Amino acid sequence: MENNTELKNYISELKSVFAEKSTIIMPALRFAQEKYGRVDDDIIEEISRNLNIPPVKILSAARFYHFFTEKAQARYRIEVCSSISCSLLGSEHIYDYLKRRLSQPGSGGGKNEFSVNRVGCLGSCGTAPAMLINNVLFENLNFEKIDAIIEGIKSGKDIDKILG
Repeated sequence: MENNTELKNYISELKSVFAEKSTIIMPALRFAQEKYGRVDDDIIEEISRNLNIPPVKILSAARFYHFFTEKAQARYRIEVCSSISCSLLGSEHIYDYLKRRLSQPGSGGGKNEFSVNRVGCLGSCGTAPAMLINNVLFENLNFEKIDAIIEGIKSGKDIDKILG
């Protein structure tokens, strides 16, 4: 890893707070995902080395959770819930609509701007269909709401203030 000073410093801070090294794995992975946009093999090795924990333990945590990715992510990561509740209320149509809308020229869906993925349950069954954009939850979705959300993002609004 090229510049790992920030990750090393962060892990050092966590070591001063947590006695059990295994409790540092998740916050270190989250820091790396947010800071570097990915959790690749170099990052796994760096965390392993700093915690003196076998890389396979770090890797198993990183691969278990969908929000840790090996490749750099788009600026706006859209995750559409595919649970039974969301599916019954149209999440598949929401997913298809987002894919189409963001792939059109002039849509703001340039390279590395948006990624759209299906994920398991977001725990929002009572307000389905739902999606996350950079960990901000949007519920009771329809095409009009999605258009408003995308337009809000394109106009520079904070994601957590778009529909609020």
